[in-house]
Amino acid sequence: MSERIPEGDLILPSLYLIRENLPKATSTTQLIASLTELFHPVGEDAGILPGRNDTRFSQKVRNLKSHRSANGMDIYTSLTPSGDYLLTPEGERYVRDNIDALEYLFSGDLSRKGALAVVSSVKSARRTGRRVEPYSEDATVLDGRLSASASPVRERSRKLRSAAIEHYRDSDGKIRCAVCGFCFEDHYGPAGKDYIEIHHEEPIYQYSGDGVESVISQAVKKVKPLCANCHRMIHHSARDMLTIDQLKAMLIP
Repeated sequence: MSERIPEGDLILPSLYLIRENLPKATSTTQLIASLTELFHPVGEDAGILPGRNDTRFSQKVRNLKSHRSANGMDIYTSLTPSGDYLLTPEGERYVRDNIDALEYLFSGDLSRKGALAVVSSVKSARRTGRRVEPYSEDATVLDGRLSASASPVRERSRKLRSAAIEHYRDSDGKIRCAVCGFCFEDHYGPAGKDYIEIHHEEPIYQYSGDGVESVISQAVKKVKPLCANCHRMIHHSARDMLTIDQLKAMLIP
């Protein structure tokens, strides 16, 4: 049976969407569309309710309003006379405190399973007074020039990229695509040395207070070096990311 999405896991992503839509109010219809795109509900959640036009998932989104006094949405949001959402100061703080994780969540780089894992981790971290601090896949694509004001996300991700290259470097000192074996240095000479993209096979993040180096030592096992073509193919289907083995099997000899 497919994993169902808990109603409570929709609250923080909804607050982010409401914030992004300000100063306009956000309707439940807008939330249903955006959250469906984010989570791609399947199985029971995708099933149509008897005698309704709603799926079980869209009903959960509607319940955020009808259950607002129980789920906390009355603290984080206010309603316009027409029933659309605006953020309260408390809702704004909740989003701001988790903005890195939320931007990671909506980056488009996560599978459905990965998106659910990030939301669940944010909730767990909040209970212990910590934050989820992500490593962005976008920031590990290429080791570009970072300014002195580079964000902590980019800085962590740059360190992960460097560690991954060293971890996967071949005995000849070169780095190759884990799917097709392409080596930029072989084709472009010195200009292609260490030129590769780093793919996250699952979400990479740490909790505030964790040491970056200890996290990276484990995170390198959850990433793979890929050429640009293979990396785009891995992410070709939104929220249904291919595995390395699946893409290898698709290669035409």
